Amino acid sequence: MEKKKSKKRDMYGFEVTGGEEVWKQCQETQKRNWDLSRRKKIEQNFVSSWAKKRKITEMNDSLVVDKGIPFANRPYLWMVWSGGLGLRSERKPDYYQKLLAESVKHKTPSVVQIKKDIVRTFPGHDLYLTEETKENLHNVLVAFAHRNPAVGYCQSMNFIVGLLLLFLREEDAFWVLCAIVEKLLPNFFSPDMFALKVDLRILEEIASSQQRGVKHIATFGGDLLKENALQWLMCLFIGYLPTETCLRILDVFLLRGKVVLFQACLGLLKLNEKKILEAKDYVETFTVLKSLPQLAFDGDLLLKVGKEEMRLFPTARLATFREKVAQEIGQDAKEQLFQSLVSSTSFSEKDIQALYLQFRSAAHLPTAGQGGKRGEPLGDSGESSGGGVDG
Repeated sequence: MEKKKSKKRDMYGFEVTGGEEVWKQCQETQKRNWDLSRRKKIEQNFVSSWAKKRKITEMNDSLVVDKGIPFANRPYLWMVWSGGLGLRSERKPDYYQKLLAESVKHKTPSVVQIKKDIVRTFPGHDLYLTEETKENLHNVLVAFAHRNPAVGYCQSMNFIVGLLLLFLREEDAFWVLCAIVEKLLPNFFSPDMFALKVDLRILEEIASSQQRGVKHIATFGGDLLKENALQWLMCLFIGYLPTETCLRILDVFLLRGKVVLFQACLGLLKLNEKKILEAKDYVETFTVLKSLPQLAFDGDLLLKVGKEEMRLFPTARLATFREKVAQEIGQDAKEQLFQSLVSSTSFSEKDIQALYLQFRSAAHLPTAGQGGKRGEPLGDSGESSGGGVDG
């Protein structure tokens, strides 16, 4: 009987798919990134920077962007840069445990979906074959859904937390998730995904205005770019980019915010422009876009190229465009809601419009698409409040 070939895995335990070319590049990247002399230099730079400047916030930029961070320091730095440490300091030490206890008593509507998705989270990874890790993942997701019922649970959070748990303790993973959803990407994971819709439109505008490849994608119709970019952004590229690259993107994202995700998307598209232009039809383009992240082994190059692409869209221009897009999407959502209410109630559209304006006025809220944190310039973090246990 012929023996089954063992699956090829990277140093983090994830299966490497995509053929021999991908496996070869994975090995070369790991060898380069984990060269002892290189790691020693990174660690020396870290210690030297820390000793000279005393405050971690003063040396973050050069440390992350130019020099890389020591593997052993990643857990603490993720907590600091994401804002998770700050969120934890605002609560009592037993906040998380109380939250867990409460979530058991008052099960959130998300629990059923969370249980389904835990089984689907990195099923081939040794760590996720253990009941302990599955329980850690379950606890973090359920606790967050209870803390922030307005967001609850969104598919893709399982992969984000799944990766965090490879480096962080359960409670620390919870606080980093809170920081990502409530501070770094507000309204990204909300039921209407308002901020994500706005950002996808902005990404498409930036890319199509200066990349021939993206214009080529548009000739085949459909929403090929948006469909792929949505998955990349929702998962923070986890499960799409090679693990080493993904971690590099995550390092910088936790420090600088979602502008880094834009840079990664734009860099990925620009570096593969030739492949995209060679696609002859919708099916070929679909296949090319799906395969792009697999060979992106140089995270620094990805961000460097993406940063160059973003320079044509300065902050002021982005802010103006973001406000315009937010208004358009807000108006579209309002019209869809009105149409739904007209067809399902006895109210006329005029009645619903009047009730809508009365509600917005009484609640001191802007009308759809106006102001608010949803219209912030790209890269600003903003905040979403979390409910749950008082602390």
